[in-house]
Amino acid sequence: MEKQGDHPLPRVTTADLVRDLRALGLRAGDVVLVHSAMSRIGYVDGGAPAVVQAFLDVLGPEGTLAVPTFPFRGSMLDYCRSGPLFDVQATPSLVGAITEAARLHPDARRSLEPTHPVAAIGPRAGFLLDDHINAKGSCDEHSPLYRLTQCDGYVLLLGVDFRNCTLLHTAEELARVPFIDFETRYRLRGRDRGRDYVMEIYCHSAPIPARFDAIEPVLREKGLLTLGRVGAAECRLARAKAILDTALAELARDPYFLRARPAEKSAQR
Repeated sequence: MEKQGDHPLPRVTTADLVRDLRALGLRAGDVVLVHSAMSRIGYVDGGAPAVVQAFLDVLGPEGTLAVPTFPFRGSMLDYCRSGPLFDVQATPSLVGAITEAARLHPDARRSLEPTHPVAAIGPRAGFLLDDHINAKGSCDEHSPLYRLTQCDGYVLLLGVDFRNCTLLHTAEELARVPFIDFETRYRLRGRDRGRDYVMEIYCHSAPIPARFDAIEPVLREKGLLTLGRVGAAECRLARAKAILDTALAELARDPYFLRARPAEKSAQR
């Protein structure tokens, strides 16, 4: 067994993953975006590709699996300023082994936005991905994240929590929160099957630390969050539209709902 801290992690088969995903509530035909931490699941026979296959087995040919395939770690602003060339087919995902395994799946497609591209497998992939090239912000209404809310899709946090929920950036962008610079645009280069293109987008990096986990107790109170386990990993499953609508309602009352408020930041020093 592998260990997570002092606790041994189990050996997990694809059949185990399929059973656990179904117990969590996923069904054939569903559309789901998965944020994940492979190390939290256990020792998976077949590694990350086996996790991807388990999702595909559960979702079936009518379902669609989507994953973030972001090409950077750390600050989006630093990445934008670095002048990267994003190659849709060649640039790896840096947000986990499961996301990279999904990106490399022979049936996967990937969106063209250079900072927050998403890969998807299944019949709704085009609906999720194709409009991302028209985005003015990486997570705006043209993004796969927003499109997920338009097709009754789910967000699954597999071994991670709402601090990893990129859909909450969508909420802040749609709410036009005051601490994002929506005016400055960054010229970002991409390459798709050898053809170069350019996008100009604003950056949602903000000087105020994120506190995205503030939404979890609200979702729990409203009965909108399902909790469970896949392997040894704690999981959170919710409809994307429920997450977005809840976040927008809270942001309408308090634009700093998902952030450490300036007074709190000062008190922590």
